[in-house]
Amino acid sequence: MFFRSHKGMTAMDIGGSEKKIEKRLVVEYLTREEAARYLRCSVSWLDHKAADGKIPYYKLGNGRTSKVLYKVEDLKKYIEKRWVEI
Repeated sequence: MFFRSHKGMTAMDIGGSEKKIEKRLVVEYLTREEAARYLRCSVSWLDHKAADGKIPYYKLGNGRTSKVLYKVEDLKKYIEKRWVEI
């Protein structure tokens, strides 16, 4: 389950430790900038691949300023599909 933000939430609010919550947010979903760093590419390249349907993304909200997130597992799959043995 994705939480919008852990700010303002305590561990008691969602039944777990704060450390566990932060790790879950960081590990499962990345922002555009974080995903680009993860793939070692530019944000614009990542945007093009997402727009072409090559890399799945999750859009939170409607409009141009919506938050876009990438699931780490999807990024790993993208990399693994393009692995070349030398």
